[in-house]
Amino acid sequence: MDIPSSTDTVNGDAHYAKARRALAEKKYEEAFQDCQKAIVLGCSEKYVALALNLKGTLAFLKGDANTALTCLHQSIQSDPTYIQSYIKRASILMELGDTEDALQVFENAIELSPMDPDIYYHRGQVYYISGDYKQAILDYEKSLMLNPSFVYAYIQLAVTQYKLGMVSNAIQTFEQTIKIFPQSSDAYNYYGEVLADKGDSIRATDMFNKAMSLNPNHPLPYINKAMVKYQSYQIEEAINLCKSALEDQDKYTEALKYYEKAIDLARTEKELRIAISFVEATRMQIRFTNKYPKGE
Repeated sequence: MDIPSSTDTVNGDAHYAKARRALAEKKYEEAFQDCQKAIVLGCSEKYVALALNLKGTLAFLKGDANTALTCLHQSIQSDPTYIQSYIKRASILMELGDTEDALQVFENAIELSPMDPDIYYHRGQVYYISGDYKQAILDYEKSLMLNPSFVYAYIQLAVTQYKLGMVSNAIQTFEQTIKIFPQSSDAYNYYGEVLADKGDSIRATDMFNKAMSLNPNHPLPYINKAMVKYQSYQIEEAINLCKSALEDQDKYTEALKYYEKAIDLARTEKELRIAISFVEATRMQIRFTNKYPKGE
């Protein structure tokens, strides 16, 4: 999505452009302030809904759900065809426990854009969280039919199939997933979780090892493998794996790059918030480590 070229600071478009640049540089508070200025000064018609959407997203990350919902509602009013505002508004409503209104927002989005795979994926997430696994599966399958290149829809489909007791289907979906996405650490990690749950600790460990090799700074495979080792009374190895999970043996700077990449890849407010919290915690650890090096 393009950024306004205006540099006139009395113009809302210029502040929206500054907000987008600040966001790209991970300066979230600065992005929020510039977005606020853009809205107050007024953006051109092309950017009004985008600015309101961005302010709503950042407001939610700051913990202000009411402002976020208001901004996203205004964004939809400004441009009823801007589907991302529907998805974000529904996701926030779900976070607040308002499943009924969240589903209604998704229905409104589907009426406008019935072939948008993101709508079905995120609605599937709502169904999954609310425990309606059958409806979740239908939405994940619909999302994949419209966009077969989104790995997380495959992962969620497989996990949900397993939740429903469709074990062979889940295994088949995971095997298909790692074949299509052989470089996805998450695909191997979640496959390993399912295998571990069904008691196949050997294959589960293989999956966690593969996940760690693809992304050495992702803590989940270490923790999951540690649980497998702990259950087989390999206590020392389990402890060492947990230590590795704590920023991969002090490789904080390297970990920071992956967490910042996770921000760019986040598709929901919850994913974005978690990624940002990891970034901030890791930056704090880097500052602490630089101030108090080992041995001092």
